[in-house]
Amino acid sequence: MSRALIVDDSTLIRSIIAEELRSLGHEVAGEAAGGREAVRLFGELVPDLVLMDLALDEIDGLESIRLIRALSPSVRIVVVSALARENVARELCELCVNGYLRKPFTPEELRDTLAASDG
Repeated sequence: MSRALIVDDSTLIRSIIAEELRSLGHEVAGEAAGGREAVRLFGELVPDLVLMDLALDEIDGLESIRLIRALSPSVRIVVVSALARENVARELCELCVNGYLRKPFTPEELRDTLAASDG
């Protein structure tokens, strides 16, 4: 199973994702509330899965993904966000994001998105 880094400014969302990941047998390596913290923790923890919100303080999710991809081009990244603009979808595609889950989500949708991104 995967070692995951959860990045979201909401403590509640991080908790929900962490609980679901653990129930699926994944290890939660760390959690970050902002983009700068996410990039720092990624470098320290070197997880193989990142669940990333796009609306973050300091460094937004798109820039965080760019910085994390520079550190590890093969890391699996799943975006979990309420943003659904067309230009964001294009950028996510360019950044080779492995999956996208729109908030609000159900545990089943999270499981299905993770399963689909593991290919």
